[in-house]
Amino acid sequence: MKKLIALFLFSFFAGNLFAQHPHFTIGGNVTVANPQGEFEKVTGNKNMWGGSIEGFAGLGWGNIGLNMNYLYRGGDTFKRSLGGPQGVPVNADVDITNGLFNLQLVGRLMYPEGMFRPYVEGFIGGAFFSTTTSAKDRNTGEEIAGDTNQDDLTWVMGYSAGALFKIWEDRENSMQLMRPSTLFIDFKVKNNFGGQAEYLLSSEDIYFDDPSSTWKTRTSTSKTDYLSWHVGVAVVF
Repeated sequence: MKKLIALFLFSFFAGNLFAQHPHFTIGGNVTVANPQGEFEKVTGNKNMWGGSIEGFAGLGWGNIGLNMNYLYRGGDTFKRSLGGPQGVPVNADVDITNGLFNLQLVGRLMYPEGMFRPYVEGFIGGAFFSTTTSAKDRNTGEEIAGDTNQDDLTWVMGYSAGALFKIWEDRENSMQLMRPSTLFIDFKVKNNFGGQAEYLLSSEDIYFDDPSSTWKTRTSTSKTDYLSWHVGVAVVF
């Protein structure tokens, strides 16, 4: 039922671009996200954080746009002795980064006037999970091993609700020139329904195999639902 609601909202928004003057919106925000359902159980409810940029084109109440966001799912930095050339151990600093990148097509229905402009959205897109490892020689700073240990692509869809709060307006643009006309603070909450994905949880899921000089992994699999909270700025042209 939730997925049907998200699809309905997106289809409705995308098909209802109407009213007076076209406008374009560009925004960016910081994000905190919390896993839900299977994702929460497998990950231990670890918060994710990151940011996003988005752009919309609209007429009156209806807007359609694109959102790109990145979430840091955790990582680790530690020191380890790794096998080097001719089997000579090398003291290394190891950095492990777990990430989640989303690209979403978004439909938005928003009250188009006033200081306070509430909106609802429906979205659909793809989610890319990745874990990368980099090991550098502690003495020289040279990278001696680097790898994308795990990556997987799945779908994501959902709905969100938020509001724009106007903090600045250009009242002198009587010619309707293509330049920033209004600045807003943007708040919203998104409910993301993610497909099943294979991913890594922590540095304990990655180990270095000295004979082959490669990283080995132990993966986890689940659906990838999560809630996310966003705060940022938006500029209307």
